[in-house]
Formats: sequence, structure tokens, C-alpha cells
Amino acid sequence: MNKLLKFIVGYLSFLYSDYEAVISSTKIDKEHSSYNGVIYLKINDLIIKISLDRDQLFIDFKSTLHKKTDYFSHDLVWALITSKIKDELFNKEDVVFLHRYMDKILELFAENNYLNTEKKLKKLRKKRMKKIDECNFEVSPFNNINTFI
Repeated sequence: MNKLLKFIVGYLSFLYSDYEAVISSTKIDKEHSSYNGVIYLKINDLIIKISLDRDQLFIDFKSTLHKKTDYFSHDLVWALITSKIKDELFNKEDVVFLHRYMDKILELFAENNYLNTEKKLKKLRKKRMKKIDECNFEVSPFNNINTFI
């Protein structure tokens, strides 16, 4: 969990200073706390789930507006905004993306846009699953928390 906190302070502090994010909850795997943990941040109608799973970083987004809402991985949000495909693991390029597009992300998850956003993200997720089914690929071992700290 310390790695996750260091990452947030070192790379995502703008979420607090610029967007007034608050920690809504945390989860710690006490047996594996050095490389596993989850922190949930809330900004307006958006929940940002920042996870560390076996030293791999993941960031997911969810609306607070609908109880049955799914979390959507940052790569799907990336694809929706940029029309480009990337892998699901979070890396330094994604930090730049969040800085640049946080206003857009908040807009996409706002009440007046969310249902349309959800529809598009589910379509992108389905497309991604189809691609995964069609090919085998390896996850790069270099996209982990240790590249940040």
C-alpha cells in the first residue's frame, strides 16, 4: 500500500489540488500489502479506482449516478477519447493523459452525458474482448509500479 500511496502523491496529486478529489475508501490485502491495495477517489459524480495488484497498476472509472454501473478501465476511456487502442496496464504515458484529459473524463461521467458514455464504453469493451479472444499476447513486465518509484 505504501507504493500505491507514493504513486498517488508523486503522480496524481493534481487530482487533489486541481479537482478536490477525496479518498472515499481503501482496501488492503494485509498478507500482501507491499504489492496489493486499492484506493477509491471521488470527484463529483466520478469514482476513480486506483489498484495495485502484484505490483501492476490499474486505474478504473465509475459513475456514482447509477448503482449498477460497471467500472471501466482507463484504456477504454483512453480509446473513447483518443480513438487509439492501448494495453490495460497503467504507465507514465497515462499520467500525462490524465493531466491532459481529466476535465473531459469528468464531462463524460457527468449526469447529462453518462448514459451515452456508458453505451460507448461497453461497446469498446466488447470489441476489446473480441480482439483478446482472437490473439494471444504477453503482458510487459515493465509496466509495473516500480517504473514510477
